[in-house]
Amino acid sequence: MTYQIRTGQDALGRPATLLETSQQISLGTIGDRFALKRELAEDEQDPTVRRP
Repeated sequence: MTYQIRTGQDALGRPATLLETSQQISLGTIGDRFALKRELAEDEQDPTVRRP
């Protein structure tokens, strides 16, 4: 299987990062969630970290 990560839009027309695969993926085969680890911009916060 090959894949490509590119910019695009979500169902509401907002900017989104897309993962396109060369084969159809059934939910549960490799999971239903994906994450991209990257450096955050100055105005972004990591949603996995709680802040006081």
